[in-house]
Amino acid sequence: MISFPRTPDDTLLFVISDVSGHGATAAFYTVLLKYLTSHSAKAYENDPQAFLNSVNQEVIGRINNGFVTGLAGHFSPRKPDGSRELILSHAGHRQVLIFRKNTQTIEMIELPNGTIMGFPSCGASKPQSILLAPGDRFYAFTDGVVEACDKSGEEFGMARLIEEFTKLSNRNTQDTLDAIHQTALTFTNSLDQQDDVSILGFEVQD
Repeated sequence: MISFPRTPDDTLLFVISDVSGHGATAAFYTVLLKYLTSHSAKAYENDPQAFLNSVNQEVIGRINNGFVTGLAGHFSPRKPDGSRELILSHAGHRQVLIFRKNTQTIEMIELPNGTIMGFPSCGASKPQSILLAPGDRFYAFTDGVVEACDKSGEEFGMARLIEEFTKLSNRNTQDTLDAIHQTALTFTNSLDQQDDVSILGFEVQD
């Protein structure tokens, strides 16, 4: 699930999350999660860690026999040179990708330790800031992308995902996301992928 819940000061807060399991129960929990993230966003104070921990408190007791993973963040105001800070926290979505325009390379970033949601002892990671220059891109994704398997059981994998993002860097962000999504589904040779395949991308404009 990808959502952009409204905050008190209209900060662009984004959330990418995934509920364990499949079928009607998982679909119901996904709708519930969207409501809970919207509710917690009403008190957002530019702290994605506190936000995810608040969502976790709402999730506890409502989702049985499962768990939730999540990543949340927002951008700082634009700096004089056009760059922006991206502030992130995660609860089970530790790896994100950054495309650096000046080097035309993909950088994988592992965020600080954070745990999944759904249990009282869980806690989101400490916020981490990533500086993005004009033309840089940020990508986040659910594990259904890298864990998508072909008929032989081979996973799509992180290396293949980075390779595809690199090849598509000359396309605009939306076309890149659409192409990656289609490539992952084609890899499985099935349009009925079991796990959620969600990809989020932003580009800092020149």
